[in-house]
Amino acid sequence: MSQQAAEASPMRRTRKLRTRCRHYFCQSCALNRYRKDPTCAACGTGTNGVFNKATKLPKLLALRRSAQDETSD
Repeated sequence: MSQQAAEASPMRRTRKLRTRCRHYFCQSCALNRYRKDPTCAACGTGTNGVFNKATKLPKLLALRRSAQDETSD
């Protein structure tokens, strides 16, 4: 994903949520999806309306960026 695409992503501007199956979505996308279909958009597992605050996401993204920087050197 390019830097511009990442900055335009809904994930950048809204609260991040995690499903029970450990997939991450922005709050508006997750709730809009749930209203239409109560399953995870990534894997199809039933969410049962459970969405948790994605407290570990910033750390996971930082680790991913660090790993990508190391491989691109």
